[in-house]
Amino acid sequence: MALILRTKIVALELDQAFSNTQVEVTWTATMANGSMLIANGTEAAAAAIANVVFIINDFSVGANGMEEPDVGDVVQVNCITFGTKVYAASLKFSDRAATIADTGVTGLTAKQIELV
Repeated sequence: MALILRTKIVALELDQAFSNTQVEVTWTATMANGSMLIANGTEAAAAAIANVVFIINDFSVGANGMEEPDVGDVVQVNCITFGTKVYAASLKFSDRAATIADTGVTGLTAKQIELV
């Protein structure tokens, strides 16, 4: 049996019924569980943290997931939206060199997304 290592994103969901949604995305080479997305479903660069509205929280796709979409595939992914505590180290930008520590987190806290 293969061992699947999964990066945990969510530390605590305050209200699961209202903090989860599915988003259609065009998969990129940098997308994975923990990727932050803007409203149109594209992956956010660090400079766009204030525009983040979704965080991919889907163990079935991306690195170490059950299914690795090809770049350019259009897929539905599970995302968190608000009212959630997330692990800061698990969050990813399209410009992978950037980390959450490099940005201001005001954009996330305004959406009731807390970092732990």
